[in-house]
Amino acid sequence: YQATGENAKIIQQLKNSGIIIHYNSPLFLLTHQKTILIDQKRAMILTGNFTYSAVYRQRNFIVTTDDFNIVENLNELFEADWNQAHHSPSKNMALITSPENSWQTLNQLINNAHQTLDIYALELTDKRIIHALLNQKSAIRIITSHATKIFNKKKLCEHHIEIHRLKKLDQHAKALLKDYGLDGALAYVGSANLTYPSLSKNREVGLLFSDKVALKKLNATFEQDWKNSTSV
Repeated sequence: YQATGENAKIIQQLKNSGIIIHYNSPLFLLTHQKTILIDQKRAMILTGNFTYSAVYRQRNFIVTTDDFNIVENLNELFEADWNQAHHSPSKNMALITSPENSWQTLNQLINNAHQTLDIYALELTDKRIIHALLNQKSAIRIITSHATKIFNKKKLCEHHIEIHRLKKLDQHAKALLKDYGLDGALAYVGSANLTYPSLSKNREVGLLFSDKVALKKLNATFEQDWKNSTSV
């Protein structure tokens, strides 16, 4: 979506190899999700695109799961989007999708933070999310990129919300981690930016999880990135 026809060459190569390709469903402003389903048994949910920069130059995350219900729901979602059919919100509360329930879920995650909230944000322009952040009393830290658009940045900073930019890597991840180290710690990793189109118009996919090993890895990465960042 960065430039018209940027994928034309590789798409043609894939088609020549017999790979079937469908384009963005008209039901969405943009298909922005990044997922891989393997043999209908395992799923990978990514924050990054399938590009060289996403792998070697950007901060991104991949969450892998073989949870039967999540994989089954993702398969159902893929089939619906493949056929350009409407899809009901997943009954699995761990699977978060736009436009069905991303905004509601992330807003609730923010509102339910008791002590800490650490965020990776590529963009922060959704007024509903900004309102939720401004109403929070928890310690909030946000890591962004040099190109990040942030609405009401002055108000956010006045509210003692710390905003940093990475020094070396380009920050492309979309993740939230609340109350790490406490009961009820929870994280979101997915494709959704904190913008109105991403949360309410696009096709996006993310995952909520409380697995202690995964939370520890996410927290450790955030702490390391925080040390290697500067205040905006």
